[in-house]
Amino acid sequence: MQAAFTLYRNYDGKGETYGDTAVTASTPDPVKASVYAATDSRRPRLLTIIAIDKDQRARYTGKVSVGGSGKYAVTQVYRLDKTAPRVQPVAEKPAISDNRFEAALPPLSATLFVCEKQ
Repeated sequence: MQAAFTLYRNYDGKGETYGDTAVTASTPDPVKASVYAATDSRRPRLLTIIAIDKDQRARYTGKVSVGGSGKYAVTQVYRLDKTAPRVQPVAEKPAISDNRFEAALPPLSATLFVCEKQ
């Protein structure tokens, strides 16, 4: 349970946190996955997105569309899952095209995408 708090309150081990202002986020299948997004008043160029795969066995592949003005890039990705129950940086970052990207989530995982306005 501590790892889930870390994902929101200190994902990089240096005090960076999930945003403080919720923005609209939705998934077409809330039984299989959840998604949350927030901007940050201290860092207005950042958007943080947490995607959760609730299935115990299957990967969930979802498409993310970032609304609003400006173009974004995924600059950091962090994850916890059933094989590594502490927050870990993920080296591979999805490429954004037209403020959209696709992400494959491991079973029983929570993934944080840090997006920065370019």
